[in-house]
Amino acid sequence: MHLISSATSSRPSLRTPTPITATLLALLMCGLLTAGCGQPVVKTALGPADAAVTTSDAAGDGSSADAGGSDAASADAGGGWHVGPDAGVAFTGGGWVKVKNETGNIFDFDSRAVALELSQTKEPEIGKAYVWWMRTPGHSVANFGVLEHEEKVYNPDISMVQKPDVANSPAHIANFNGAFVTYEDDIDLEKLKAPVGPVVWKGEIPQLAWNHVQHVLTVSNAAAQQPGYIQMAGAIMTAVRGQLKAAEDAIKGGKPLVAVMHVENIHTLLVGVAEAKDLTGDKKFKSDLSVYTMGLAAGDTPLNEALKHAGFALKAAEGSFTPGIKDGVDALEAATKGFNANMTKTLEAVVGFANGTSKNFKPVTENVTTLSNKFNEALFGARKLAEIPMER
Repeated sequence: MHLISSATSSRPSLRTPTPITATLLALLMCGLLTAGCGQPVVKTALGPADAAVTTSDAAGDGSSADAGGSDAASADAGGGWHVGPDAGVAFTGGGWVKVKNETGNIFDFDSRAVALELSQTKEPEIGKAYVWWMRTPGHSVANFGVLEHEEKVYNPDISMVQKPDVANSPAHIANFNGAFVTYEDDIDLEKLKAPVGPVVWKGEIPQLAWNHVQHVLTVSNAAAQQPGYIQMAGAIMTAVRGQLKAAEDAIKGGKPLVAVMHVENIHTLLVGVAEAKDLTGDKKFKSDLSVYTMGLAAGDTPLNEALKHAGFALKAAEGSFTPGIKDGVDALEAATKGFNANMTKTLEAVVGFANGTSKNFKPVTENVTTLSNKFNEALFGARKLAEIPMER
C-alpha cells in the first residue's frame, strides 16, 4: 500500500503525542472487472491472501461463497476478528468506511477511493498510533495505513483516503467486507503485516449480504467476467448521454438529419439491440453503440437487476448493523422507480423525433436528461450499500 499524506515524509519510530489530522488523498484505481485488478499478496496471522471473488447466484439466495475460504487459523473467540491485548484505556468515537470518488464524477468507475471517516476519537498516548485495516471474508487482512500525527491541536475528526499503487490496487468492494482500526505501538507501523494491538473500532458487511453488494457494484457474474449491474447500466447511460450530446451539437450546427441519426441511436441503446428498429427509414441502425446489447427500457434490465440484488443484500443483512444497506436500497428503489416511470415519455419523444412525426427536439433533451439524473440518484444509492459502519 502506498499512502500520500500532508505530514512530513520522515517519521520517527516513536512520536510525541501530536495530533491525527491525516488526509491521505488519492484514488483507488481499478478496472470495471475484478479480474482486471491486481491484488497485493497479503500473508498475515489471520490467514492467506484470498481473491474473495464470488459467483453469481441466479436463485438470489446469497449462497455464493468466498473463494478464499475461511482459514482455520483465523478463527478465535472474537468471531474471526483479531482481538489483541487489553488497551488499558477507554476509547470513544466511531465512523464509516466508504467508497469515495475523488474526481466528483460518479460515472468514472476507474476513479474509486476508499475513505475512512471517524469522529469523536481520542488522542493516542505517547508512543501509540491507530492503524487502519481492511479484511476479506476469508479473514485475510491488509494494512491500509497509519493515522498520522501532525504538529497541530488534536482533531478528533479523522478523514483518511487510501491510495495503493496502481499496479497492485485491490478494489475495495471486490475484496473486502470488513474494516477495523487497532491501537498499536508506534514502531515501523507501515511495515506491519498483521495486527498486534487491540481493536478499537470495527465493522463489516455480512458475507451473504456482501455477495449481493458485489453483484450490484462490481461483479454480477464472475464466471462470465461480467461487471456489477449498476456498472453495466452506467455504461449504457454513458453511451446515451454521448448520443444526446452529439444530437444537440448537430441541432446547433444546423444538421437536423445528423441529429435524427443520433436520436435513433438513443432509442437503440434504451430498448436494446433485440428490440431496436429502423426509425429513420434508411433501413439500417447501429448495433455496436455499447459493449452491452441489452437495454434499460423494460424487463430484467441491469438497473432493475441492481435493485433486485440490493434487496437480497438487505434481506441477508437482517440482524446486523448495516444502515448503509437500508439507506442504499431506499435510494436505489426510489431512483429506479423514477427512471422506469420516465421511460415511456422518453421513448415517445425519441421515436417521434427520429421518425419525423415531431420536429421538436426539446422533449428529447428534457426526458433523456431526466433519465440521466435518475440514474445519478440510483448510483448514489448503490454506493451506499458498501458503507461499513465502524463501532466500538
